[in-house]
Amino acid sequence: MSTIKIAIPTDEPDGMNGKRSGHFGHCKEFTLVDIENGAVTNLVRLDNIPHPAGGCMAPVQLLKDNQVDSIVVGGIGANPFKRFEEVGIKVIFADLGQCPDVQSAVDGFLSGKLQEMQLQQSCKGSGTCH
Repeated sequence: MSTIKIAIPTDEPDGMNGKRSGHFGHCKEFTLVDIENGAVTNLVRLDNIPHPAGGCMAPVQLLKDNQVDSIVVGGIGANPFKRFEEVGIKVIFADLGQCPDVQSAVDGFLSGKLQEMQLQQSCKGSGTCH
């Protein structure tokens, strides 16, 4: 059996209908989705860790501690992007316009329509990354 856990930054606790957050570091919570053999088997809400501006490394460790394999984001800074790579969590990009909620992000992930991000796609701090 092949089981993976993806994290989706969300702003509203509404399960698969939860609205995605525009930027991983500023989300209210993460929706953790377990996928086994191509099907969702479990859904868990995980509160984000409060952190000051530039303190996005704490949520990276939180997700690592919760055995996350991939995170689906609409935007992410270069430093946390690199940190996710260091801890072995893949960063997957999903446009918020095309995947506004958890369900559409999971569907995109399962169908293979979402691609792994590259460092050059990360935010540069100008507020124009998503």
